[in-house]
Amino acid sequence: MGEQTTILYLITATNAGGTEKALWELVRRLDTSRFTAHVCSLKKPGIFAPRLASAVAGFHTLALPEAGGLRAAINFLPACVRLAGLVRRLRPAIIHSFLFRANICGRLAGRLLGVPIVISSLRVTEAGILPHLVDRMTAGMVDRYTAVSEAVRQEAISSAGIASEKIITIPNGIECPELSSTTGDPGVFKIALLGRFHRQKGHAVLLHALKLLAGQEPPVRACLFGEGPDEAALKQMAADLGIVDRVCFMGVFDNPVEAMAGMDAIVLPSLWEGMPNAVLEAMAAGKPVVASRIAGMDELVQAGVTGLLCAPGNAGELAAALLGLARDRQRARAMGEAGRRLAREKFSIDATVAATVGLYDELLRAKSERSSE
Repeated sequence: MGEQTTILYLITATNAGGTEKALWELVRRLDTSRFTAHVCSLKKPGIFAPRLASAVAGFHTLALPEAGGLRAAINFLPACVRLAGLVRRLRPAIIHSFLFRANICGRLAGRLLGVPIVISSLRVTEAGILPHLVDRMTAGMVDRYTAVSEAVRQEAISSAGIASEKIITIPNGIECPELSSTTGDPGVFKIALLGRFHRQKGHAVLLHALKLLAGQEPPVRACLFGEGPDEAALKQMAADLGIVDRVCFMGVFDNPVEAMAGMDAIVLPSLWEGMPNAVLEAMAAGKPVVASRIAGMDELVQAGVTGLLCAPGNAGELAAALLGLARDRQRARAMGEAGRRLAREKFSIDATVAATVGLYDELLRAKSERSSE
């Protein structure tokens, strides 16, 4: 394995999101004396594209539109032709894909064009029967699956029928930079939700919880960081609920840990997840987390120690948890400190990268041994 190994990373989109951030953290830490990395986005370049492009030898796009439906279907075949041309030109030793549509494209292109190693990364607990059925039908095209959490791994085994020895768990990792000593407003409990404006992240649940907290002391105010298809609808919901004075839409922020500095807690009322980067970033920032009690989340948030877990979709329970921390700042700070210790001990980005590179080495050795027989 003295020669450089070319890796083609496929990802569905490059908008602001946890998977995009995880891929960037990986590729910018690869040993360039050993690996030549290329990234290809199925969809048109998003806000994260320049950051990914700066970290790899080449950035490519298949230019599929953001919208689904007929338009996406019409453009899919030409996109596949462009992907085939890219694979023939780069001749990667490894195709490593992220997210459902990229996973399927990576498997098909890899096997049809003779790419030695195909890896699919599972990032969320998929909703619906179709993704599991497609995974089951195409599992033979994949050399190894990685799962972002043990919950995602177990679902893939039970629902998609993936052999347990074929899928390993490699969690997200995080850096824990030195923190600045910022203090918030003691008269207001400020919370942040960092995530794509999509039903999955539970923004609507938070808005209804804020409505329930009207008139309570101390007041709770929320900063929502991100972008996405539901942004306009959520702004309208905040107006309809009469809480626009307690919600601020902040847009996309380059440094999430810095964005959290003035917050008292981070909230993530998701309806489903894999292993959300926002929670790891909250832990790195030393902030307590109030999140949904769903598969994957409980692998990050230790209830009563680093944060609080609430029933998904339950605005009343979420409101009660937030008010409890708002009225006990000492407990909130202790949870944040415990979360930061846990992030340092268990979720190091260096360990995540090492585990991924270790997987590459294992599969490359196995291919080399088989070809020499």
